[in-house]
Amino acid sequence: QISNLEKLRTFSLSSGSNEYVAKLPPDLWLLPSLEDLTLRGFGEGIIPEAAFGDNSGWRSISVEFARLTGGIPTTIGYLDSLTTLRLVDTFIEGQLPTEIGLCTKLKTLDIDENSIT
Repeated sequence: QISNLEKLRTFSLSSGSNEYVAKLPPDLWLLPSLEDLTLRGFGEGIIPEAAFGDNSGWRSISVEFARLTGGIPTTIGYLDSLTTLRLVDTFIEGQLPTEIGLCTKLKTLDIDENSIT
């Protein structure tokens, strides 16, 4: 079970193609020590609203070619160390939460090929 990886700081996974091959466990977003997440061409799932609540140490989130339903949770504002947020071609929809403005160290924001307003 992925939730047992309490000390995991970096998680990177690429399917090697643009095919959506598996569901992402929701616990992935809740790992307390995770700082860097890179997913490419992999996964189906959601970013739960509870994501990021107990971990403000995230530095980089890069997800490309994944089927994430729903939107970006407002808890994104808790990520005061976040420098990179890339959600490219992920099927995310809805509004960009105003709480993103609390991520004062953010240098890269790339949300191309989504339905975000």
